Amino acid sequence: MPRMDDGTLKAILKAEVEQAVGYAGDDIAEERRRNLDYYYSRPLGNEVEGRSSVVLSEVQDVIEAIMPDMMEIFAGTDEVARFAPVDEEDEQAADQASEYVNHIWYVDNKGALIAHDWVKDALISKNGIIKIDFDTSKKTTRHRIENAPLSQLDDLMNDPEIEVLELEAKPLPPELAELMPDGALYDVTFTRTRKRGRVRIKNVPPEEFLLPRRTVSLEDADFVCHRVKRTVSDLIQDGYSRETIEALPSDDEIDLSSEKLGRFEGESLLDRGPGFDKAMRSIWVYECYARI
Repeated sequence: MPRMDDGTLKAILKAEVEQAVGYAGDDIAEERRRNLDYYYSRPLGNEVEGRSSVVLSEVQDVIEAIMPDMMEIFAGTDEVARFAPVDEEDEQAADQASEYVNHIWYVDNKGALIAHDWVKDALISKNGIIKIDFDTSKKTTRHRIENAPLSQLDDLMNDPEIEVLELEAKPLPPELAELMPDGALYDVTFTRTRKRGRVRIKNVPPEEFLLPRRTVSLEDADFVCHRVKRTVSDLIQDGYSRETIEALPSDDEIDLSSEKLGRFEGESLLDRGPGFDKAMRSIWVYECYARI
């Protein structure tokens, strides 16, 4: 069987995206927008001049009354998970695994706040989505050391994370030169690049999560997608070609969807124009998982 070409793959994914639940303009998106309007007690649009325009906050009152009980269930303990040992020899490893997972959830990723937004999204928008992945991005910092003997720079020069940008020798006076084997002190400017290597857990806004309309469970779904806005600078830093990224358009269709407007009513969602910092221009990225 011949290998599927990139054009066919793109066409399949594009069709899946446009037919998915939550895509701009579908009935689910419109229903979620109405739910947000009810939650925030916004005008219903049928107001009559001269008559009361009061909107009751019953939806918000009910959800906020439920939230404490829900938070007690999902975040009312110091342990989000506990590993059970199979036999006595596994007890120490199980305890360590439990402590590690709970540290990731509560310390590295603010698990209580994630649980709060997860539950509230489910109550308002019918779906609460949490995404877990592993961050392998690199972080580069710039440093400078002055008046250091060469012997103290050996570890620095041999560190694979270090890139020396500038090394300047400063001759010593004759009376001090005898104290230094090479007779000089050095100023060095360098960058250090480190991989983060950490588990990252975050909430996904319901309007950014797509799945097929007939899906019963995520495990059985033939297509799942997370669409998210990334800046030109972020994508280039991730390793994508500068020429490819800078040539991509900014698609504001999702920005102008009814659900997105409902979530950020009163705020400008339009992208920065061409006269602003081009590196901070936003592009929609679709992270797709499909059975093909």
